[in-house]
Amino acid sequence: NEKSYTEAKEAVTAYMHSNAEDARAWKFLGFIAEQLGDLPAANNAYRQAWDLAKWNDLGILSGWLSVRLRGKKPLSVDEQVEMDHLLDTYAAAIASNTHFITLTGTVEDYQAVAAQLGRFFRKDAARYREKAEKLLLLAQNIRTSFQMQTIGKLW
Repeated sequence: NEKSYTEAKEAVTAYMHSNAEDARAWKFLGFIAEQLGDLPAANNAYRQAWDLAKWNDLGILSGWLSVRLRGKKPLSVDEQVEMDHLLDTYAAAIASNTHFITLTGTVEDYQAVAAQLGRFFRKDAARYREKAEKLLLLAQNIRTSFQMQTIGKLW
């Protein structure tokens, strides 16, 4: 409810007085502002988080794109090129580091971003969908492999 989000916003804002470089706080502030319907504040907060941690948390981009979609603010071709590079880099990192698959929600964040970019750039939607499906299949295979491991063995 609105009161809870307002209280959360106050708490995060107070925290940020001494931790302004914490991308997680900016991301959370973006989420709160989005829930409160304050799209300009959400856009700003997600952008701050993005500037601090775009290589650490793909969920930030998903939040920012969600706000852009809700506000019907298109992305530029330059932004698409930047995001395509980011997606390709994340895909390579995910494919070569199983901890992204087994310990985080990075694959799911990748899927969300790919779907959102497909909504912005409809002519490229199939390409984004194909990239996400390929990564999801890899993740499913690795997760299945880990589930079949003897308990207590990590590798």
